[in-house]
Amino acid sequence: MNSYNILLVDDEPSILNALYRTLQKEKYQIMMANSGEEALNILGETTIHLIISDQKMPGLTGVDFFKIVKEKHPEIIRILLTGCSDLESAISAINYGNIYKYIAKPWDNQDLKITIQHGLEHFQLIEENRNLFELTQKQNLELIELNKNLEDKVIERTRELALKNDELQNVYDELKKNFIEMIRAFSGVIEMRNPILGFHSRRVAALAKSVALKMKLSKDEVLQLEIAGILHDIGKIGIQDSLLNNSNNSLSEKDVKMLENHPIVGQACVQTISNLEKVGLIIRSHHEKFDGTGFPDKLKGNSIPMGSRIIAVADKFDRLTNSRNLRKCLSEKEAVTALKNSAGSELDPMIVNQFLGFFEILKTDSKEINERVIGIKEMREGMILSRDIFTASKILLIAKDEVIKDSYIRKIENFNEIDPIAGAIYIYASPTENYNQEIKENKDDNPQNTQAIIG
Repeated sequence: MNSYNILLVDDEPSILNALYRTLQKEKYQIMMANSGEEALNILGETTIHLIISDQKMPGLTGVDFFKIVKEKHPEIIRILLTGCSDLESAISAINYGNIYKYIAKPWDNQDLKITIQHGLEHFQLIEENRNLFELTQKQNLELIELNKNLEDKVIERTRELALKNDELQNVYDELKKNFIEMIRAFSGVIEMRNPILGFHSRRVAALAKSVALKMKLSKDEVLQLEIAGILHDIGKIGIQDSLLNNSNNSLSEKDVKMLENHPIVGQACVQTISNLEKVGLIIRSHHEKFDGTGFPDKLKGNSIPMGSRIIAVADKFDRLTNSRNLRKCLSEKEAVTALKNSAGSELDPMIVNQFLGFFEILKTDSKEINERVIGIKEMREGMILSRDIFTASKILLIAKDEVIKDSYIRKIENFNEIDPIAGAIYIYASPTENYNQEIKENKDDNPQNTQAIIG
């Protein structure tokens, strides 16, 4: 601060004049009052930085005056003039008026100037601290407000990102769903090219997926396995039907090479599609054998991808129970025995055990709805179908709840030679006499429920 205002208070003009002469050459604005009351009026109108007041005055004494100043203007520096014999007043001024310093009369001019200078420096320090405190408080409030605004913005941004993430997740789920549907639609193309191959692939995919779920594989692994199951024989799509349907051992070395090359062709078909690299590896290795005698790479044991080992078991089971050649079509019990016999050589024993465990659950679930699965060879006259029977080309052969006749069995066998049945055959496990009667009555009342082809 360049200029300070100093107020001199004394009832004796000679003292005021002496103080004024001492300070007039300094860079201070000097004001004077003859009493404490007059000084208070000046304080109400003018900013004062330092006061020098005599103790003994009519009306308000110096101590009483400073007590009022302290309450109304605590920032002002207060200096008390007192006689040497008036020590008690000085002590009171210090205790009650909270004065900066007291000066005994007569004073030394140089000491007085130094005391005033130090007092004003003290004032300046207090003022700077107060300004700094106010600035800090203001900045703290601004910071609190800024933090609040920032927090609000972060919350809002987080909410926006969460919504965006949900949108992206929905888009991803939709793309994933469309991708799977595209794969399934592609399997429909395979079915159009070769119905036997197409339905076989669907059944293998369903079996492999169920086993993978039982093994608690990750969602991605289950999805990869399902896709690989649908497409595992895609490499056969360019092979002639006569070669695929050849059930004897008259294949030339060239034909065998072409058949054994289909896993490599299958991998090549999907390898260029983004995110299907692992599916391609599963397809390539699904004909590898656990003992290392498979093809195309002679992989052995756990070096064969897990997905390939699972598909190998599902593939073998479906071929055994859904063979186009009835003489080679096994019952489920016989197929289970064949899987057990192949464990450790052709198939992974651990996967076989997992598959058999799933198969037991499947049979249990069928029992809960009073039905069981049979093969064509196990069909007997008098059994009652619990589900429709379709061919690979989706022709309805026998409707649900039909009682199997001997003529039905012969025609199913004939159809299976040219248009194999799709899926398994389900019958009621233990039909009662009452149920048979109910079925018979339904047929009598609703002849249109009879099977579509056989009649």
